Amino acid sequence: MKKKISFVAVGQAAGNIGKLFEQKGYAVIYVNTSQEDLDTLEKAKFKYHIPQGEGCNKDRRKAKQLVIDDFDNIAAEIESKVKADMIFVIFASGGGTGSGAGPMLIDLLIDEGKTGFLFEAKKKKKMTEAINRIDSKLMSQHCLDKNFDTVEAYCTKLTAIYNS
Repeated sequence: MKKKISFVAVGQAAGNIGKLFEQKGYAVIYVNTSQEDLDTLEKAKFKYHIPQGEGCNKDRRKAKQLVIDDFDNIAAEIESKVKADMIFVIFASGGGTGSGAGPMLIDLLIDEGKTGFLFEAKKKKKMTEAINRIDSKLMSQHCLDKNFDTVEAYCTKLTAIYNS
């Protein structure tokens, strides 16, 4: 089951959530505009630094443009590293990389025929803004925090949904 579902963690906050999924045995690729943030993920198996990004410092437009400019490379990394039937994109709505790049990455993955799901975390007001920017083609969206018990319950739910 864990080989059928994978995660793309976009930005630093998503990296923290992604670590919990990786500890549970799921494949996770961490995507960030900040190499410094990626370096904090010492045990992460798959990481990708978006070129020309030294962090976005809450600049969502910059993050969105960096994803557009580098989408072919990002998609190739995802495809080569995390093969799965379902791909969940994790991002937080409080910073720049996650909230700017996350929705754009989902739109581009869906446009390319990739399986696209959203797993979103943090700050309810900003969350609504980010969700509203996501294309209506999105198949589902789930809101969680980075609490380990919540992630554990979510993994159990994923297993039940996938096996039904």
